[in-house]
Amino acid sequence: MENSNSRHIPWALFVSELIGTALLVLVGLSLVILMFGTGTPMARLIPSEGLRRLITGFLFGTTGASIALSPVGKVSGAHINPVVTLGFRLMGKLDLRTTIGYIVAQLIGAVVGSLPLLLWGAMGKSVAFGERPCRVPATPSPRSS
Repeated sequence: MENSNSRHIPWALFVSELIGTALLVLVGLSLVILMFGTGTPMARLIPSEGLRRLITGFLFGTTGASIALSPVGKVSGAHINPVVTLGFRLMGKLDLRTTIGYIVAQLIGAVVGSLPLLLWGAMGKSVAFGERPCRVPATPSPRSS
């Protein structure tokens, strides 16, 4: 006869992971849109693209750290990324069922966090809703002599 605890599903872990992933995607990609989207006021306030990249990276990282230190992160461990979860699985820290639950929660969280990005409209679309912060100029090829 199976132990009743062996069938227990750790919903709190999965919901926390979903929320953490959704928050990171939403806040992080909103920062990219705000800093680099067409028509953003940030380009006038901070004309240096390099400085805007630095600020965006710092704030994106701060968002992830804040999630990890929040009650949400403390419940699930704030993996937020399936590769991190797979690493924990390979180290023997998670069983297969919990690993699959984490990854499913992370994927759902990513979708949930990305849907509100559509509200950025044209500004979001101009940077593929945070997929790419800006266009990097092509390096000219050396001329043949």
